Amino acid sequence: MNFKSFQSLAKPFLFWSVLIAVFIEVLLHYKICDLPYKFLNHTTGPVHKLGQYSKKGVIPKNYLAIVGDSNVYGFGPWLYDNSWSMEQPSFAAHHLLHASLKKDVVSFGYPGFGSLGSSLTMLSELQMFKNSWIWPKIEDPLEILFVFYEGNDLINNLHEVEQRGLNLNTIEANLLDQKLAKIITDEEKKKFRILDNYGSLSRLEPLFGVNEELLPKILPETGSCFFRP
Repeated sequence: MNFKSFQSLAKPFLFWSVLIAVFIEVLLHYKICDLPYKFLNHTTGPVHKLGQYSKKGVIPKNYLAIVGDSNVYGFGPWLYDNSWSMEQPSFAAHHLLHASLKKDVVSFGYPGFGSLGSSLTMLSELQMFKNSWIWPKIEDPLEILFVFYEGNDLINNLHEVEQRGLNLNTIEANLLDQKLAKIITDEEKKKFRILDNYGSLSRLEPLFGVNEELLPKILPETGSCFFRP
């Protein structure tokens, strides 16, 4: 293929790529509240929270936030039994609370996280929505319910601080609070920085979601090829 042939093919490709990118930006910025939950459920990261149907609309109002690990996320037999449902089945705590309390409930559940990671990730995701010029603004929760799972949350919390340089076997008791505060502050800045950049990638969000859902099924050995915050 000579250069002229390549140029003749590249021009329409670039034109349609830019046009599609602009269309997706406009759609997600101005019409996200009108998009079906089925579409939003194919996203991941912070935007996936908008696809939760434990609220009256896409944007939660005066809502209860649940923070925790995979139990809060909804992993378990209910999810597996309803994974192919074409409706909106109840498979997690936020669905049951939404039905019983008659109020918006949002799950900030993160599989494999401890209390520290879950709390900081919730704060950074809410901050992303506040700072982003693409995604809609989401108000802070009216109430927060922290879920602590005795099975592994304590060990997860210990691992999270140890992986960030805190040796609990040698730390002096009078320095523990100071060291923990520094770890929390540093991790908070790190998460805010990552999600602040992520907030400007709306056109890639559906691609991230489809990749994360479908690629492991097609090529199990590869997993997801995109970085997720």
